Amino acid sequence: MCGRPLFTRLSGLKTTNILISAILFPNGRINELMRAIAEKHKLILSSFVIEELIGVVEKKFAGKKEAADRF
Repeated sequence: MCGRPLFTRLSGLKTTNILISAILFPNGRINELMRAIAEKHKLILSSFVIEELIGVVEKKFAGKKEAADRF
């Protein structure tokens, strides 16, 4: 890490993967990231990202769909 917060280095292409990790497999680092975003920013997601998130959860993580629905 080069001293900058993790969330400033994310690319848009990784958004869905980050959200899936945060929603379905929370851990300390991901929770820290999501908390920082929620406290200091307003998270705005495009319909494309939301649809992609739903599609990936339904296809690969059907047993965890309820967690994604709560998000």
